[in-house]
Amino acid sequence: MDYLKQVHQREYQILEYIDKFCEDNNIKYFLIVGSLLGAARHDGFIPWNDDIDLGMLREDYEIFLQLWKDTRKYILLEGQLQKDYTLAFAKISDLNSKVVLDYHNDDFHLGLSIDVFPFDYVDDDYGVALKEINKFLFWYTVSLSKRIKDIIKDRARFESKIQKLVGYLINKFLGANRVKRILRKTMVHDETNTVANLATGYEFKKEVYPLDFTQNLIRHKFEQGSFPIFSQYKKALEIQYGPKWMEIPDPSTIRGGNHDILELSILMAMKLYLKQRESNRCKENLELVYYLQP
Repeated sequence: MDYLKQVHQREYQILEYIDKFCEDNNIKYFLIVGSLLGAARHDGFIPWNDDIDLGMLREDYEIFLQLWKDTRKYILLEGQLQKDYTLAFAKISDLNSKVVLDYHNDDFHLGLSIDVFPFDYVDDDYGVALKEINKFLFWYTVSLSKRIKDIIKDRARFESKIQKLVGYLINKFLGANRVKRILRKTMVHDETNTVANLATGYEFKKEVYPLDFTQNLIRHKFEQGSFPIFSQYKKALEIQYGPKWMEIPDPSTIRGGNHDILELSILMAMKLYLKQRESNRCKENLELVYYLQP
């Protein structure tokens, strides 16, 4: 049984649920980053990708948070709702699976999930917008720097560790709730003609778009169904991945999955476990072992 096929199947089920929920509540959302590229280039998942990313304008994002009701299958994880959740975007997490990540603790249940990113207004002048993102990034580092033991075992460069240590001290002095309020203020601005995914894992300029990108949507094939994407998706993909975004990368440069998954279990007729054995603290040297257990 192929690991990624099982992940894709469960994540697609979550996507279908979110799509119906948003349609029922008149909430606009759209596929972004690798999910947008997958829709445009593969009509579905990028074959070696292991996640789905969605975007919403801030006003839709807030309505989504207000109206969402957890079910026996899916729960919403978001910093305004869970005290110990510190990411600046939401996750819809599957309760019938469990993921153990290199950077995750047990303060909340994390299963296979879909990330939902708020797109916030930024200044139309890119130079001013860059100052805004730098302010956000400072407070985001503070909000994430919760546990000293995580900072000590972090594999980041020395300079990054120092930044996180400073963030930890500020977090302890101000308190986590106050830090979250400050972080939110760095994200929410008056309406402009430009929006950005501030919490992106990409370089900031790669997810800065004209506002009308997020307002003019079409549905595009993704696996068995169709889901919202920018009508100007080609321009968006050029901004993010360059003019050759349709080209398939050299297979020798591709690594399966994006996340540091140490262990995965999916509840189904059988249980699928994924274990990763780490060697030399280096992602490239992880060895994957798959097995089924009744």
